[in-house]
Amino acid sequence: MRISALVRTALLLALASRTAFAQDKIYWTDTAQPPGTCKVWRADLDGSNGEILVDGLPELRGIAIDAVAGRVYWTESIPTPKIRSSKLDGTDLRDVVPVTDSTAGVAVDSFGGKLYWTEAGYNSQTPKIQRVDLDGINIQNLAIPGLVHPVGIAVDPASGRIYWSDIGTQQIRRANLDGSGDEVVILDTQGDVNGLTLDLVSGHLYWCVIPQPQSEWFHGTVRRANLDGSSQEILFSGQTTPTTVAVDHTNGKVYWSNSWHEQNPGIMRGDMDGTNPEVVVTNLGQPFGIVIGPAFVPPPPNTYCTAKVNSLGCTPAISFTGLPTLSGLDDFYITATNVLNNKTGMLLLSKTSGSTPFYGGTLCLGTPFVRTAIQNSHGNAGPPDCSGSYSFHFTQAYMRSRGLVPGSDVHAQFWSRDPGYPQPNKIGLTDGVHFTIGK
Repeated sequence: MRISALVRTALLLALASRTAFAQDKIYWTDTAQPPGTCKVWRADLDGSNGEILVDGLPELRGIAIDAVAGRVYWTESIPTPKIRSSKLDGTDLRDVVPVTDSTAGVAVDSFGGKLYWTEAGYNSQTPKIQRVDLDGINIQNLAIPGLVHPVGIAVDPASGRIYWSDIGTQQIRRANLDGSGDEVVILDTQGDVNGLTLDLVSGHLYWCVIPQPQSEWFHGTVRRANLDGSSQEILFSGQTTPTTVAVDHTNGKVYWSNSWHEQNPGIMRGDMDGTNPEVVVTNLGQPFGIVIGPAFVPPPPNTYCTAKVNSLGCTPAISFTGLPTLSGLDDFYITATNVLNNKTGMLLLSKTSGSTPFYGGTLCLGTPFVRTAIQNSHGNAGPPDCSGSYSFHFTQAYMRSRGLVPGSDVHAQFWSRDPGYPQPNKIGLTDGVHFTIGK
């Protein structure tokens, strides 16, 4: 089923910015030998600060990131095929779903709440593509004809399609998310069509090709085409065994893993125009799956602390809409409702929280704090009531003017006039809101 152009645009913006809350990382699976010594890694985009997230795993293949929930998923092909996940820092290790056969690629549809993967069919002789809810419930086999040896898989949630590569047919195909309407996008007779990824911002499909026979392995390529398969081009040639590929659209880079070769397997990158290839990670076992993702994803904004009941017996409430990010949609608003009508007020901001007695209420902020411009609550004309409200657009320009960067913590609380109280307590206070600035 297709979705509206408006929703598609919103999804693409979200995928482009991904609301990452810190510098992005490369994540990859290292299929070291013997099985039981495999690892899930991550490093900075230039390959520095590498860290092992999970160690001591059986044979690994594909990897995917859920940048909304902040989890990394990977496939384990032997001895007990399964998909597992952890938080982005490697903690909270979970078994997601057992599978019946050797798994290869895995992809996350954060918006649809689904996980997709490929099974080569080595044991059952029945290659398949399956999906499951992100909590591991409701496994579905997608009835796709003609599968021989599916490996890589990617999801385009905006158009409602999955793409996959099949070594057995030397094809890249796509279908609707339920497996219907499959069609060939790429027929590549140059070798094994391996991992693939989608750049939904520019509308491109990237994939790796390992030539056969093995004597030709030094002639592997990384390729690109439009999502419909048109305008195919070779970006990088002369690779050993390019297995999977990832795109960093923000910085204009393509990453790929060179695995299964005795001469120092590693992770490469180059510019999206096919120039400046370089090694960024080396001295690995057998890097296989690779993906670009955020370093961490903090929880969404949350309210805390206790508001001061105003002189009419109403409890003011702070709330928010949008997300506080420095790119993408500039849509983060902090609001207060249930406040006295036609009274001046302002938003107070601090880098820390607090809980201090303050003029008959509670100051939910640490000191020092800053004040925004004064505004009027408006509401009903006439006698005092609780129909007033405040709204502050916490714009990206304002964030930058305050020196806020991705990862900065902010605490906020509205202050207002309340003449119904005796001196010195003639003020109103909402509860507080805490949020972290995103990329």
